[in-house]
Amino acid sequence: MRTITLLAALLAFACGVSFDVQQHHRDEWQRFNEAAGSFSAVDGIDRGEAELLGGAYFLRKFGACGVPGDARDAGTEWRMRPLVGVGAVPADDEIRVDKRTGAVSYASDPPVSAEALLEGERKRLQEELRDPAGRSAAENT
Repeated sequence: MRTITLLAALLAFACGVSFDVQQHHRDEWQRFNEAAGSFSAVDGIDRGEAELLGGAYFLRKFGACGVPGDARDAGTEWRMRPLVGVGAVPADDEIRVDKRTGAVSYASDPPVSAEALLEGERKRLQEELRDPAGRSAAENT
């Protein structure tokens, strides 16, 4: 879903369609809060949770240019092949999400805990919600 939203926003921008960036950030914040609020590794990581974590990891590792790819079942982990850059070039390796713990890794990089990724994503989204005066709309939701 996040991939579709990002692609739609990019297409709208490229085509000159008016786009309310602040509303997009508020919507993204709301979707994240709903997903993160129900997140729990206690029962294992399902596909939706893997995509939430993989998306957060992608932004941390690659930035906002590209998409993390769809999660596919690979036994004890979920795997996502990122498409990087404007040309959507497949990355050399896959993002891996441990189904038991939610820890996320890529290539030989050390794993990042689910909690650290969710907290980082929360901070990133709150920062995007700040208005020009420095007030955060997330603090009021």
